[in-house]
Amino acid sequence: MKTVVICGGGPEAELIDFSSLQSEQAAFIGADYGAIHLVNKGIVPVLAIGDFDSVSDVNWEKLQELSIELKKVSAEKDETDLELALEASLKWHPTNIIVTGVTGGRLDHFYSAIQAVLAWKEVNQQVDVSIQNKLNSMEILLPGDHNISVDKHYPYISFFPLRQTIHGFTLKGFKYNVENNSIHFGETKYTSNELIDKNATISISSGICLMIRSHD
Repeated sequence: MKTVVICGGGPEAELIDFSSLQSEQAAFIGADYGAIHLVNKGIVPVLAIGDFDSVSDVNWEKLQELSIELKKVSAEKDETDLELALEASLKWHPTNIIVTGVTGGRLDHFYSAIQAVLAWKEVNQQVDVSIQNKLNSMEILLPGDHNISVDKHYPYISFFPLRQTIHGFTLKGFKYNVENNSIHFGETKYTSNELIDKNATISISSGICLMIRSHD
């Protein structure tokens, strides 16, 4: 499995621990100031991309001194830096993408990141993609069957509809199992479920689901 990690420029306190991913030889991409976050943690990204409007001249020179690919685009653009990074990630043929550094700070940036990941996932359905910080992991689930395993770091699992009602929602192996339910936009009763089996299954016949795995 090839993992690509995209680091955004959000607060450093929101970033995940990169150590295990470094040992797995993941490819790291810095989106705008996210490239500086990576360099400050001793990680040389394979690509730094964005308009770099939040990067100082000193930090920009630091990036230029490294042997990495730099793609600087105009600040007046239709795509966000994250969208550019997601599209560029295909060069490394990922099977799994982790996006971090996008959940803290401005809420409009956070919501934009969810929309960007959703749109990208709909086109690239063969790639697993998640948004992660130290307390949460968010993933888009499209129609079909999804197998998940217990993760002690994220004991709680919640489900929310995106865009439209979810139909045929079935959970097996959970503390609260359901069979062929619907989740309507605005419903919150599928919050804070837990796995009781080592492996569990989520099934969806139609609709798009946002799954959030969390811990306190």
